[in-house]
Amino acid sequence: MANPNLNLKKGECVGVVYKQAGVWKVHDGVLTAPIADGNKPPNTVTIIHFVVNQKTGKLVRQTRKLQNVNQVLRTINNPTFALKCPSTTNPNLRVGDCVVVKINKANTPSGLDAKNGLLVCSLQNRLAPKGRVWINHWKIITKTRPRVFLETKEYPNALFVRKVMV
Repeated sequence: MANPNLNLKKGECVGVVYKQAGVWKVHDGVLTAPIADGNKPPNTVTIIHFVVNQKTGKLVRQTRKLQNVNQVLRTINNPTFALKCPSTTNPNLRVGDCVVVKINKANTPSGLDAKNGLLVCSLQNRLAPKGRVWINHWKIITKTRPRVFLETKEYPNALFVRKVMV
């Protein structure tokens, strides 16, 4: 089978698998520089990643320099199960766009959180998504080994969605 992580381009939506303080993690974001082979990446990889400032509730764009990188995975837009997307006539965000989804999350100081990933269903109105936002993003299987899987996840509590670019 061909390597799906060859010739990763600047601006692509990726998951970066890395080790921090002895624990394996994965972060989703937008690649800031090309990588020839995501299975043999440089030790340090930089991505654009969004978080919520827990004091203000605003989205914050971060340039994250991740070290001890094991793998850089291209995020694909195929859902991981049979998914019927809502119909859209003139979507302002399309399938395959790398996005950040701002969501309600009760157990955070601001009541908000941000999820980074690749849009699986087009959105008619990114400012009022009516909670029907589906993205693909990478999840770690175990913190003791660099094993991950692609998850298709719905965010029924989405407040708005923003396209992420370098």
